[in-house]
Amino acid sequence: MKDVQKYFSFVKWTPAQIESKAKKVLEDKKKVYEKIASLPQSKQNFESVILAIESIEAKYNDVIRPMDVLKNVSSDKKVREAAKKMIEWADKKSLQIVYSKKVYLAIKYVFEHHQPVRDADKKILDEYYASYTRMGFDLPPKEFKRVKEIKNLISKNGSNFDKRLNDWDAHLWMSLEDLEGLSEHYIDSLEKKNGKYKVTLQYPHLIPFMSQAKNAKKRKELGDLAAEKGGKENLILMEKNIALRKELASLLGYANFTDYQIERRMASSYKTVMNFENDLLEKVSLCAKNDLELLAKYKSERFKDNSSVKYFESAYLSEEYKKQHFALDSKMIREYFEMNHVVKILFSIVKKVFGISLTPVKMPVWDKDVFVLEAKVGKAVMGYIVVDLFPRQGKYGHACVAEVRDSRIENGVRVVPIMSLICNFAKPTKDSPSIISHGDVVTLFHEFGHALHAISSRQPYASLGGFQVAWDFVEVPSQFFEQWVWDKEVIGMLGQHYKTGKKIPDELVEKMLSAKNFLAGSGVVGQILFGMLDQDIHVKNIKDIVVHNSMLRKKYSGVAPSKKSLFPASFGHLMHGYESAYYSYLWSLVYAKDIFGEFKKKGIFNGQLGKEVRQKIFEQGALKKEMDLLRDFLEREPSNEAFLKELGI
Repeated sequence: MKDVQKYFSFVKWTPAQIESKAKKVLEDKKKVYEKIASLPQSKQNFESVILAIESIEAKYNDVIRPMDVLKNVSSDKKVREAAKKMIEWADKKSLQIVYSKKVYLAIKYVFEHHQPVRDADKKILDEYYASYTRMGFDLPPKEFKRVKEIKNLISKNGSNFDKRLNDWDAHLWMSLEDLEGLSEHYIDSLEKKNGKYKVTLQYPHLIPFMSQAKNAKKRKELGDLAAEKGGKENLILMEKNIALRKELASLLGYANFTDYQIERRMASSYKTVMNFENDLLEKVSLCAKNDLELLAKYKSERFKDNSSVKYFESAYLSEEYKKQHFALDSKMIREYFEMNHVVKILFSIVKKVFGISLTPVKMPVWDKDVFVLEAKVGKAVMGYIVVDLFPRQGKYGHACVAEVRDSRIENGVRVVPIMSLICNFAKPTKDSPSIISHGDVVTLFHEFGHALHAISSRQPYASLGGFQVAWDFVEVPSQFFEQWVWDKEVIGMLGQHYKTGKKIPDELVEKMLSAKNFLAGSGVVGQILFGMLDQDIHVKNIKDIVVHNSMLRKKYSGVAPSKKSLFPASFGHLMHGYESAYYSYLWSLVYAKDIFGEFKKKGIFNGQLGKEVRQKIFEQGALKKEMDLLRDFLEREPSNEAFLKELGI
């Protein structure tokens, strides 16, 4: 515990400390790589080369990853800026250190002459060798130098892209009349000045407004404002990175960037991804077409308007339709999901299913609303989760889980992992606690699925941790855990009115479940289109990525975006980790539903099944091939049947 408390001191790092710590760890890293580069072949072996790299990379991440968290969550702008600056500097310097031909040759020699016996050792050697062969060391010096330049530029552009999104503060000031249709709790949560209310683009403001506000003109205004998020500067940054990625793939001998990017992932090639997306699009397109026709018919009947459904109408029409045909009101449903109660039930489900207890513990944190959980199986500490649920100015605006410290074995002792879980739900007000939508509950479970996966790793090396699995598998645990939120019994446990304490009525739960797949076809098509945009801009020669996105949306979803749209200027996924890989969300959802299907057959609180998921999937980290993890648990070949069945296909 003392070791963990000491590590948590990072939350108080000053800009000066951030700078000095980054410089110190870079100097340490440089010394290790220089030593490896100077080793004669007679002294090049698994321990002197591979384990030396593994050890210093873990220590490097122990310093840089906390800075990445501070960059996204600190309330102090100077700290955020210092963290951003030093991460950029460290990434650039680190690439210079790592890009050593002598180190590459040492790794290659170990790979060819000193193959280890243990599976974990074999895996990290294979990964380091593959990583270095993909760096371009066999290229002529001029091309090799350009590869390094490209990676530095991509990293810098991505960091600037993120900063612009985090600092984006576009908003509208609205009158009380403009807010007709919104709940009292929503209105109370808004900043008020001179009789006007500030509505921002943060999700707790944007999503309810677009689905509940009766004023179509104001919905259009806010929708247009959201469509411009990121601005033309972010478009320029993204276009630069797209061009750089294509150049990188060409230099390294790949037909396109996707083939390079996902070569070692489950899908492995552009052809496989497009087959997956086109096959799915063919199967669900009729569902999506029927969804749009249903909304258009409802719009005509209810509002006497025969025009096509607009981008600022779809969420509102959907909400109104659900009220009328399913007797569902999102504002009313929201009143049954009070944050503290939801979190309490989540903890009980984690304990019952996976045998993991989550207990709040006192640790230094970066904001008064942040809390830390200690995760245990029996008496053994699995890890710590730092939970930050509410929005703040300058904070990362979406939901995510990020590594703070990786799990690994050092000197025979397990280093306990630490994860940060970041969300942006509606804050409590002076008159009421935080109440959230059922969709927010899904998001919360999703992020906890990530955290549980990451803290459960029992592998000896940090590079074999849960988040080191293939990128098109990393969402499987999170999407798997969110499935509980759609179970009738679980909704009954989660739903408790924030004022009266009464359990959510059974008939309301039944209505929620009957409406679950309402517009599901459109939702899947929307995800496919994000994936297709991603593939198109990275593989084809798209002259205008904004126009191309609008074309895809209009052609396949039937709803054209705002004429002011600058999307993908706010599509952060394509600047960090999901470039050429957005398909991963649907790809992994297919497998997540396949796993959960076993619980639907054998009991959603089946502790034995949960233990098997923890041991056969979570604890394995990145040791095995992901398809083998699925086979080990399912005891059969994975299938998309559960996914399609739920859509009624």
